[in-house]
Formats: sequence, structure tokens, C-alpha cells
Amino acid sequence: MLDAKRDLQKTSELLFVHRNTVRHRLKRISEISGCNLLNYDECFACYLACIAYRLIN
Repeated sequence: MLDAKRDLQKTSELLFVHRNTVRHRLKRISEISGCNLLNYDECFACYLACIAYRLIN
């Protein structure tokens, strides 16, 4: 989502899925993680956490 500058349409195009699919997945991820991905600061923190996890493993 950050790669597409938080634009749902661009994100859906990059993932080759419908915009509503992206919205649903973001909602599910938010429910599971407790992180509000529509909030820029929380989204960025989750993004950095994913990068750190990839580097460690």
C-alpha cells in the first residue's frame, strides 16, 4: 500500500485484484493485527516491522 502512495486503486492494479478485495484484505489484516492500516503512522510502522522481520529471517 505504501508503494502505491496509499492509493487503493493503484494498489489493486499492482496486485492484479479488484479495489474492494484490497479494502477487504486491509480490514482483515487490521482486525487480526490490531493495527489500523488506514492510519499512515500505523501503516508505516507495520511496513517497517515487515521489512525488519524479512531481514532477520
